[in-house]
Amino acid sequence: MNRLISFLALSALALLSTAQDGPTKPPVDKSYNRNNINDGLGEYLEGTRQKPNITEWENKAVWPDGCRLEAEEANLDAADFKVYEVRYGDCDEPWHMCVHDEAGSSKEHLAEQFGRIPIGMRSYVRNLVAQPQHFEKKTVTAHFRSTGDMTTFVKVELATLVHEIGHALDFLALKNKTTQDGKKVSSFSMTKAWQDSVALDSNVPTEYSRKSWVENFAETVIMATFDENVPNARSKDVGPWPDSNKWELFKEQLKTVVDNVGGKITPDENAKCKNRLQNSKAVPKNALTPKRELGLKPDLRIRDTSINIIEGDSDQDSVVVDGCDHNH
Repeated sequence: MNRLISFLALSALALLSTAQDGPTKPPVDKSYNRNNINDGLGEYLEGTRQKPNITEWENKAVWPDGCRLEAEEANLDAADFKVYEVRYGDCDEPWHMCVHDEAGSSKEHLAEQFGRIPIGMRSYVRNLVAQPQHFEKKTVTAHFRSTGDMTTFVKVELATLVHEIGHALDFLALKNKTTQDGKKVSSFSMTKAWQDSVALDSNVPTEYSRKSWVENFAETVIMATFDENVPNARSKDVGPWPDSNKWELFKEQLKTVVDNVGGKITPDENAKCKNRLQNSKAVPKNALTPKRELGLKPDLRIRDTSINIIEGDSDQDSVVVDGCDHNH
């Protein structure tokens, strides 16, 4: 009898642990039409697209510290990266992009796709990094680090960028709402507010949403961005599912995303950047390079006093959210 009680107690603890790690609700459907998502976002986020102005750094001996960290974590050689300043018409401060010679995304493709994202979302990305696929699991397509840096490993599609920037909203844009039981937690998706919204729904939007609370939030950001921007988003021909009633199965999750970041995921052709992550400092590509050969290191700090400066997590405290098993 005691053994039975112990077994039941352990089973309950195991279930509790699983429940805490991520949602246990089933997905709306086993699959969805991702092409419709990409087509709709591509057409209707078009109005916010700002043609990028891409300029390669003159000083080839230095690069952003955030790019250094991403390259070191992947055991890639700094000499194989080129660094670019990317400017858009809706922000007077540039982004910095580090592109490996064998990257899945070209500098033009990544900068153009990133420019379609509404400025309210783009503001929570610090550095863009394009690397080749080099992991044992070749299905990894992108990841986000809570420093604010986003790395892609393939020719990235628009839905992937929205998903990864969904992580940026979760970890950085909603930092003032990341309190659980009086303690700070890593992201909004780890709070009772988010998890209660999931509890009220019968389903989560996709199978990948079940991986963790963090992925659940990011997947819902894709659907919310699509729903908020694409006309007839829930129709059979335009939407991800032939049955529009599927959207009702995760309506509280959608509502919670829109209530908290709705103003950031919708286009505004007159919008300007109000918030930006502080740029990472410039560091030598090779620590052994003599100072006289480094030249004048660029001062990358944001100077525009009208922009509210946000701090991402430090390298030591940062969380890496791995990419997923397909291009998203």
